[in-house]
Amino acid sequence: MQKSFYLLFSICLLFLCKIEIAQSAKPSIDDCLACHSDKDLSKVFKGKTISLWVKESQYKSSVHGKLVCVDCHKNFNPDDIPHKANIQVPECISCHKDAPQKHTFHPQMASYSLGANKEIFNCKGCHGVHDISKPKQTISLAGSKNSIDFCGNCHKEQKQQHLKSEHYQAFLKNNPNAPTCSSCHSKRITKYWIKDELELRDKQLQLCLSCHIDEKNGMPKTMKTIDYKNSNHGKAHDKGRKEAATCIDCHGIHNIMKSDSVSSNINRFNVPQLCRKCHISITQEFMTSDHGMALTKGNKDVPSCLTCHNEHNASKVPEYNADNFKKNFLKPEILIKNKMIYCAVCHSDDEFQKRNHLKTFEVAHSFLPNRDLYMQDVRCVECHSANSASGMPHHILPQSKAIKNCMECHENDTWLLTRLSKHEKTKAKREMGNINGALFNDGGLTRSTFNLLFDALGLIAIGLIIVSIIIHSFLRWYFKRAGGKK
Repeated sequence: MQKSFYLLFSICLLFLCKIEIAQSAKPSIDDCLACHSDKDLSKVFKGKTISLWVKESQYKSSVHGKLVCVDCHKNFNPDDIPHKANIQVPECISCHKDAPQKHTFHPQMASYSLGANKEIFNCKGCHGVHDISKPKQTISLAGSKNSIDFCGNCHKEQKQQHLKSEHYQAFLKNNPNAPTCSSCHSKRITKYWIKDELELRDKQLQLCLSCHIDEKNGMPKTMKTIDYKNSNHGKAHDKGRKEAATCIDCHGIHNIMKSDSVSSNINRFNVPQLCRKCHISITQEFMTSDHGMALTKGNKDVPSCLTCHNEHNASKVPEYNADNFKKNFLKPEILIKNKMIYCAVCHSDDEFQKRNHLKTFEVAHSFLPNRDLYMQDVRCVECHSANSASGMPHHILPQSKAIKNCMECHENDTWLLTRLSKHEKTKAKREMGNINGALFNDGGLTRSTFNLLFDALGLIAIGLIIVSIIIHSFLRWYFKRAGGKK
């Protein structure tokens, strides 16, 4: 028993001595630096001179500073010069096994395997060689602050777009919320990760909204806030419509600029071509209108699409001058309801009218006998637009071609009455629902005669006919059923 114990002890002692001998044979950092601290040390590989110098202070302050060289450079014998005939690139993934999952901006790394894809996924190309630092450190090549220049080494086109963007301008001003490459692409927002188009667009949208949120939730005032959820595009997106525009469809991806930039997608002169991607017929109608042609000539006073269609909040009401409205018999509540508030804001301003060589609002409508009543019951577009089948025509006529002949409106079966009827139906359905709106509106069947007595008799007649049909059908069914039983 005692002999067995001594034998086991001897074996363990030999094993420990072998480990100690192996470790003592393992070259230290200082052993390697004895040669590699020489700045002139180099070799020629494929006709190119490659430096073999390692800066000691740089290496020891890196995240690998506590590792010895041969932990990465396997099977090197310091006594052999050169150390190895075919030097292999260190396999970083042998230690960093979770790297593919962490690098969401390079989803192809998910297919990385030891010894494969070395040309595509060269870790040192992003993280450095002997000077590797943690991504959160300011000196890190791949860190958030340096990622713009760093990622731009490969993604040159995207970098050039970003350098012109408003995001980069905020970055130059040291805005802590300014996004960089890594701050956006650390999320799974590309088609490589998400195959479903609607889900992908939603993820991209949520990324933008994570910064451009309401100030009440803590976003600094330096960041512009939006209300996408209440926009027409936002409501369509919530219904699952893939074609609904999200942030990047209008603002771009890497080339996001302010609206006052001539290259911006949302510059007033560029917006019609942007909206044209989805709203083709409306854009064509607008561009051939008096507004569209003036916009083409560079007139900054005329409205563009976003002047009237606030896409960050469909219910937003523009600011207006109450004194101008009062002077011109305009009532804000009525104009807001029929969406003519946008016309009135500009055309009730005498300075605006004179600057564009137009008659003032008061003078242009002086021929109307009861102007205040007209302003309440007739929309601007009914007299100032070409005949259009849409409820809100965009083909605005020049002031000289506006309708002024009373008979064009007040004779029987005029196109104006038809358009007013369509407008009233649409408005009634929006306010009262489809059924009530169809029956009780100011331009539908029940008021087609514009005589309350005839309208009431018409409704009674329709009701009696419907009741008679129901009673007749019921009696036929009842007696047929009774006869069958006999």
